[in-house]
Amino acid sequence: MSSLRALRESQFANYLRSYWHLLRPPIRPLSALPLLQRISSYGIEKPKKLLHVGANTGAETKYYSENDIEAWHVEAIPEVHDLLVRNCQQNLSQHPILACLSSAGGKQVSFNISSNSGLSSSLLELGRHGKAYPTIYYSKRISLTTSTVDDLIAEGRIPPDIDFLVIDAQGAEFLILQGAKGLLSSGSLKGAMIETAAEPLYDGGVTYIDISSELRSHGLYLCQAVFNMNGWCDAIYGGKYWP
Repeated sequence: MSSLRALRESQFANYLRSYWHLLRPPIRPLSALPLLQRISSYGIEKPKKLLHVGANTGAETKYYSENDIEAWHVEAIPEVHDLLVRNCQQNLSQHPILACLSSAGGKQVSFNISSNSGLSSSLLELGRHGKAYPTIYYSKRISLTTSTVDDLIAEGRIPPDIDFLVIDAQGAEFLILQGAKGLLSSGSLKGAMIETAAEPLYDGGVTYIDISSELRSHGLYLCQAVFNMNGWCDAIYGGKYWP
């Protein structure tokens, strides 16, 4: 009788274990947390002046405003920039900037506009992105003149003491960093969140290794990179967070 009872208890325990994943609350990975929670895990202070390159319509303006972060939002596509202006007007200390940023200023480029409301628009050709997201394509191209982060600082369009950098530029992140040598060398940056990939999504893009090497040379180290199933992520960089 005791052996039968023990068998039933064991079977019940196995039953509970098989459904435990449905009963317990889901655990959010660090990569899914809001920006301030992600960076605080590595001792990075809350930004005071943030530069967001690749802002699109400004989905983050409300979050920055609610957390008392003054931010400058750079968008390359004029029509999308118009929507960005409206979002910035509704949120305190958020500044829209129309500019196509790259490694050098004053160059005429053909900028690719994507079919998904411009979210995948890029200076670069789709490359592997076309296989990872086959329903997204370039619907048109427009002619733009490039500028750089350092140009924007020199022109007084953004302040020289930016302390946090966000770049979401669909494969052109490394080019933009190349045009931000002055900011990177200024010592004001405390951290960054850069979209990057294990293998380039766009033709001419680079990997997280190249991005990390560039930022490491300026005292910013890779803190977190959680790649999704298509091999890209928003990586966090900050100062030395180890003893």
